[in-house]
Amino acid sequence: MDAPIRKTATSGEGPDQDANKPKQSVTGLKPIERLTNDDRIARIIPTADYGMEIEYYSQFARTFIRAHYNFCAAKMTVAREGKKLALDYRFRESEEWLEKAIVWANKFEFHRIPMVPASIHVSITVPLAGRLVNLINDYDILFMSVSGAAFAGSITNDERNGVLLNASRQVLAIQQLCVPDSDRYDVGGRLLEAGQL
Repeated sequence: MDAPIRKTATSGEGPDQDANKPKQSVTGLKPIERLTNDDRIARIIPTADYGMEIEYYSQFARTFIRAHYNFCAAKMTVAREGKKLALDYRFRESEEWLEKAIVWANKFEFHRIPMVPASIHVSITVPLAGRLVNLINDYDILFMSVSGAAFAGSITNDERNGVLLNASRQVLAIQQLCVPDSDRYDVGGRLLEAGQL
């Protein structure tokens, strides 16, 4: 017969442990609490705080919104100087690319595919976050156009997939710029190397 396992005070599971209090570590130091994307965006002070429902059709839009949007919005809210400039430059490139791609896709005959959109509520904390929402919407417009064109046989599936891959890179480029902190960018919006910090 196995010996009973004793639960110690450091296990955080004893009868006197309050489930609502953070667990204490063995060293007595306060444990590190990782912020989720929702926690991160809830703690910032927005400059344009309002919410909206986003409707989307594509798997890419769904994945990006759920995995990256709140992180990007939070980082955009605290971005300053060179980082804001870098984001503005990149937004202009991505917006222009998607606009041209949509014009190109609309030249083809297409069959409308009956699809029911899903929706999710997002917080718009700064104008840059609003631009990100618009960019995701543009991706979805392109997704519907090229999918309908491929369904009609006006373009090949390879052409459709290639355009959507490039379009996703335009959106993901914004997320990549959000990752480094503001002090990693110079005043001109250039990302500094580790030795230049």
